[in-house]
Amino acid sequence: TRLLENIVHHRGCGKYLAQSSLVAIHRPTWKLAGLLALTAVHSSTAHIPQVAIGREFQGLGLGTAMMKLSLAGLARSGYREVSLTVTDQNSGAVRLYERLGFETLRTFGAFVWERAPE
Repeated sequence: TRLLENIVHHRGCGKYLAQSSLVAIHRPTWKLAGLLALTAVHSSTAHIPQVAIGREFQGLGLGTAMMKLSLAGLARSGYREVSLTVTDQNSGAVRLYERLGFETLRTFGAFVWERAPE
């Protein structure tokens, strides 16, 4: 939740586009199935700082549907470019983004600090 709070309330990833961001709810259980947050970093460039699909909902086409819906809405709103970042170890997401026409612009390292067990 802290990541989403930062996206919504701070502009490090651009201005949060609340009306364009998506939340998917699995109606039979009312579980959060997925979310896709959108920001505007320029008048013609949007950024996707977060896509998350619940484990039990992965592989069902939800990520594809949410991405297509978002990209179509952004295009209708005048955005010509959309960026996102993903770790190359998330091969399913990488394949999805490539199928949707995204191309790798730059590869960079990701750093993680883990607290030592006590």
